[in-house]
Amino acid sequence: MGVFCLLWIPFFYLLWCSFSIKRHGYLLFALIYGGVTALGYHTIPPFLQAGTFGFSRWLFILVNNIAVPLTPALFAAGVFVLFKRKIDSTGFILITLIPVAAIHAIDRSILYHPLYTVLLPILWTTLAVGIPFYARGMTKKSPLMALKLLGIPLLIGASSMSLWGFFVQETVIGIVSFLYCAVSTLVALIFESRRWSALRVTVPL
Repeated sequence: MGVFCLLWIPFFYLLWCSFSIKRHGYLLFALIYGGVTALGYHTIPPFLQAGTFGFSRWLFILVNNIAVPLTPALFAAGVFVLFKRKIDSTGFILITLIPVAAIHAIDRSILYHPLYTVLLPILWTTLAVGIPFYARGMTKKSPLMALKLLGIPLLIGASSMSLWGFFVQETVIGIVSFLYCAVSTLVALIFESRRWSALRVTVPL
């Protein structure tokens, strides 16, 4: 299980590169930045104390397992975009998550827990794909603007709800929430693949 946690995000990053046409020149910076994030994630005490099974446990998962590892990467990617830097936000986030997942994989407290060594890395990748996809959609006016505005909070909520559902043995909630995340990722991959295919016509590789 630890091996899956270690290898999943690098594998998914390579899969993502097969779709993307952007050059990933920020690789070294992203790895260093991810290393700092990983050290902070595993050395700083949790912002919230874990409850047993109810709302407090869901909030703990949302903050400490979803928001804390992803927020630094999302913030950095947002800064790049704000200053008009050409960056593949999803690729950057995935690279940043590689050191986080690597340290996560050797954490003895969760080493043999499939929710944290299998499900959680998968949820991180769905967010790395989905959040930039919905964020780009919000910059374009369309009849589906309201749905795009709801896309990010719904995806974040579904990812934490999936982990929470399996943890408290509410399997139906866990499966439905996970399927929502998976379908959102698949839709994002399809739309991004079509967008990059169109760009290949005019952009030299």
